[in-house]
Amino acid sequence: MNECCGVLHERIRSGYKSSKQPKPLRRKLKSGPCFHSSDNPVHRFIGRLETMQFVKYTVIRLGIFLAVFLGLWLGMKWPIFVSGIIGLVVAFAVAYLFFNKLRLKANEDIRNAFSKTSANKTKMQLADEAVEDEFDESQRKQMPGAQ
Repeated sequence: MNECCGVLHERIRSGYKSSKQPKPLRRKLKSGPCFHSSDNPVHRFIGRLETMQFVKYTVIRLGIFLAVFLGLWLGMKWPIFVSGIIGLVVAFAVAYLFFNKLRLKANEDIRNAFSKTSANKTKMQLADEAVEDEFDESQRKQMPGAQ
């Protein structure tokens, strides 16, 4: 059993209770086989939940928007356009003020996702870019009025 599973099992047993002084987590269980392995789809899903901050933040903002929008539009019979605008403003303000940590984590997840796509260039792509840069520089030198 690996260290991750021992901590996970111990947290499940303790009920994820948090206090000012957390009790130390045991690294290994004393008995029973470990059902959390990298092949187990449940364990992989639990690991992915920590990286799904963008989805959590989006669902929270949509929920707040829908609650305000439907409350104003259906409950108070306000015009749909006004209800929508007020719903957007309230959802933005509440999410910005009260879910700032989650917003920052979601921002980091998105930044990491996009940085992976541009940073994984092959040697062929890098060579092509070098040739294009060289050609561009040679064209600029040939232009009249170039410095």
